[in-house]
Amino acid sequence: MRTPSLFISTLISLLYLISLPTPGSALQLLISPTTTTGANTTVYWVRESTDPTPLFDLRFVINADGSDQGLAMANIDFSVQPGNGDDGVKKLGKEVVQFPKSGQFVLKAVAGPDNTVIGTSNVVVVSPAP
Repeated sequence: MRTPSLFISTLISLLYLISLPTPGSALQLLISPTTTTGANTTVYWVRESTDPTPLFDLRFVINADGSDQGLAMANIDFSVQPGNGDDGVKKLGKEVVQFPKSGQFVLKAVAGPDNTVIGTSNVVVVSPAP
């Protein structure tokens, strides 16, 4: 169960992340630094107007060795909802994922047939479910 202080901390982190200048094109991902296996975990994303594609997937990746652990969410579309950015395309969004096992992960946003990485989250420590 999330506590109000965790929500406020996550919200402050998201607002900070949005305010950071980004070099070049990079989808920004923010997720709580801790969760448990199988728990609904919200991932916030912020796109830049220069991001090259309207569709991306999220992949579970082990932080230590970069090994891909599978699909977290497929076909996330910037353009399916009314825009909240100057270019009329959605700038902010959130998705819910469930980590399949414990460990230290990052989420990678990938796009295109070659799964080009367009963004990487902060590290998430996933504990076993109680």
